[in-house]
Parts: sequence; C-alpha cells; structure tokens
Amino acid sequence: MQSTFDDTTVFGCEGINRDVGNQKFRLLSPDESYSARSAYSVDTDGSVSLLQILERNAECEKEMLAILGEQNSDGNGVLFGNITLENLEKTKCCTIACLQGFIHARMWNGPKPKGSANWPKKKGKASDGDGERSYISWAYELRNSSIVLVVPEESADDVEMVDNDVAAAPPPTVKYMGRKDDFPNPSEYLDDSAWVEMVSETFEGSFHAVTDEIMTLADDLYSRLLQNLGSHIQKKVDKSKRRHFTLRWSRQNLSQFAAIVTLAGHVRDEPSIVGDKECLLKNPVGSKHWFVLVDNEFTNPEGCYIYYDTVNGEWIRSGKVAGTCNDHKGMMDRHKEHLASAARNDNSSSLYIQYPAKSSSLATTVRSNNICPYPWPAYFEDLKIFCGIGFIRSDIVEQRLTADGDSDDSPKGIFVWDKACIDSLNKCGKGGVTTLKDKQLHMVAYLLELGYELMLSAEMDVSTMPGFEKFGLPNLYKKEIVNI
Repeated sequence: MQSTFDDTTVFGCEGINRDVGNQKFRLLSPDESYSARSAYSVDTDGSVSLLQILERNAECEKEMLAILGEQNSDGNGVLFGNITLENLEKTKCCTIACLQGFIHARMWNGPKPKGSANWPKKKGKASDGDGERSYISWAYELRNSSIVLVVPEESADDVEMVDNDVAAAPPPTVKYMGRKDDFPNPSEYLDDSAWVEMVSETFEGSFHAVTDEIMTLADDLYSRLLQNLGSHIQKKVDKSKRRHFTLRWSRQNLSQFAAIVTLAGHVRDEPSIVGDKECLLKNPVGSKHWFVLVDNEFTNPEGCYIYYDTVNGEWIRSGKVAGTCNDHKGMMDRHKEHLASAARNDNSSSLYIQYPAKSSSLATTVRSNNICPYPWPAYFEDLKIFCGIGFIRSDIVEQRLTADGDSDDSPKGIFVWDKACIDSLNKCGKGGVTTLKDKQLHMVAYLLELGYELMLSAEMDVSTMPGFEKFGLPNLYKKEIVNI
C-alpha cells in the first residue's frame, strides 16, 4: 500500500451515525489508503483548519444534544446549561479531538490556542476529583459560552484564492446541526414538480417518477458524495486551489446532481451501506433501460460520459465534453479522440497506459511489466462508453441550465449561479470559450463529470484530473511521466 501523507494526521469517515444523522470520523494512520480518508487533515505543525475545528465542535454538540434530548440556541451557538459532568462522561463517542473543537470554538477566534494555553493531558472523568483540568471539565466550564470562532468569508473577486484550509464538505457551523450542509437536500428539489419537469425535459434519457423511495435514495447518495468530495479534493486538487470558485460552485450544486442522477436510474440501492471502496453506480448489464450506449446512432449530446470495462465489469472513468455555440462537440466526438490517443505509442495518460489500444506498442509493454492493476488486462477496445447525463443545445435548454435557480426572478433554472461564480467566470477566458453562456455550459458538464467520478470506486478510477481544468484547476500529475 502506498503511503502518501507520512507527516499528516487525517480523520476518516466511518459512516453515518444513524441515531443523530451525522458522519462519524476516526483517526487514520498515515499508511491508510485515500479511499478511506476524508479532507479533514491536520497540518504538519499540528494546527488544524478553522473548518475542521467547527466540524469537531458540531460532532461534540450532537453527542451532548443526544443526551439532553433538546436543543437550545441563542443564534450564536448552542448552550448546554442543563448538562452535567456526569452527562459529559456519558459522551463516549465524543473523542478528545471533538472536545478540543468544542473548547477551541468557544475560546479562540483563530486556528491555534492563544497565549500560554495548553491542552489537558487526559480526557478525564467526572469522578477523577484530582483537581487537574481535563477535557471534560474544561468543556463543562464552557457549557454556557457562545461560539467565538468565525471562518472568514473569501472575496468574491478572488478567483484563485490561495488558502491552506481544505475545501472540505460541508463547511460546518452549528446553525445547521442535523443537516449535511446549509444547502437544500436532493429530496427538497425532487419535491418541486416544476424543477423535476425541467430536469426531464432538459437532459437526454429516461427518468424515474418521483417517489418516497427515490427521495430517500437521493439523500443517501448525497451524504456519500459529500464524503467522497473531500477525498477527491485532498487527492487531486492542488493545495493552493482548494477554495477555488469552481469547487465552491460544485458544493452549491452537488445536491442537484444527486437528485438528477437518481432520477436517471443510475444509483445503486442503499448507497449509505455500500463500502467505501465500492462503486455507487449500477451495473449497466441488466440496466440498459437506464444506461444509454454512445454509438454512431446516438444523438451525440454534450455533458458527461462514463467508461465501462467489459472485461473486469467495472466503471473506470467519467469524462466531460462541451463545445461552444459555434463549434458543437459531443460524446461520440470525444470517444473518437480517446480512441486515437489510445493508439499512440508515447502515452503518459493513466487511461491510455492502463487501457492501450491493441495497435499500440504499449499494449504489449504494459502487460509484460504488470502495470495494469486490474484482475485481467483489458484494451481500450474493451471499454464501452455510456451517456451519464447529457444535453442537446437549444435556446430553452441553455436557459434552464444557465438561469439561477435561487433567484426570485423568472424564469428559474436547474442550478444555482450566484454573483461570486458569475463574476469569476467573467474573468476567465481560456481554451477558446469566451461567452458567459458557453462557460456556464462547460461548468455544468464539469459538475456532471465530477459527480460521476465521486460515484466510482476509488480503486478503479483511472483519472488523475481534478476537473474544471479549463477554469484554472491544474493537473497535479501532468509532469509525471510513467517509465515503462
């Protein structure tokens, strides 16, 4: 197993606490794989991000609220005047890290303790009685204190802000305790019949009717996508870009993606109990009604395509394709480009190295050097390309995809486009995409690509790209040439 964060301590998500609804985290060793990691990292100097401190505080508060059975808020934090030392001792799931978050959020407005403050040597029990301050006794002293820690708002004009905080999901505050974030859940979109109708009339393919089961499935998927987004950012996004406007916009619209892909019939049952290393997509075999094969007879839409390894029976990559108003480019066009690239003999792309065309000299070299990580080697010709979520441009489709769904104005759209994102897009002009509408449609395609990638098995995903490359997210591995 490859060790990637030898000098970094990381908290990984163990799943969902079914009693209180939030994710639970544990301390991971440096040698544990990325697929088990979350984006809540501790810097090598021992400091943690402001977001992580607030997340730990929220976990601690949930444990306390579960004991009290009530929530009292003054608008600036949750007060626990009724809790006792004995109550705190019962919070067995409230780790030292979470107690640190509870204390820090009420003591200091910054990433590190101020002055000569030192953390206690032990968690402590109500019965200790030795006079030495413990984490539990300190938390008890602060039970009536309000939160003073604030995460600064980033500038809307700063398109590529440099910040060491991990852009983890969600950015926690106590005001939405009990929620995954402060954005609507997928079920809230699915409960809006006008929004669902827009989706079915905008994207290609067949869609489920909305039922209680579909709503639950979408909400369960959303929880997993939030977890996987943190791992994706940690693994594939440059540290200086982790608060990039494209990632903030993705967080605003990940709930809508979860609703759309669930309506499309692509999600496995009960994603909340699917293992961390397993794929969240259905197998296309037996699900042909929901997965549309991209071939010469297909309508060649823009959006997201997904590759399926027919030899090993695994989804292995998602991809994005979008053109401009003057230069149409669709999924079949992109597939032909991939096939031509896979036939080259000098590839450094992980896709073409692991799935070379049969005519490429790499087909022999890769296999003789055991580079292919899968149970049985496959060629690019063994991959099938399916439409994930695609759209055909028209005036009404463009309007639905680019209008702000959160605006009070009419008409509304499917996604949220706030002023910060629009201002940032207006400053970008890379890759021949110059109009705001074209940039927005590229953003939609990138969001769909990211969403599907978050559903892939981390072990089978061959992509090293962060997504949104056209808007400023660099490929961390582009200088990495594989020596075969």
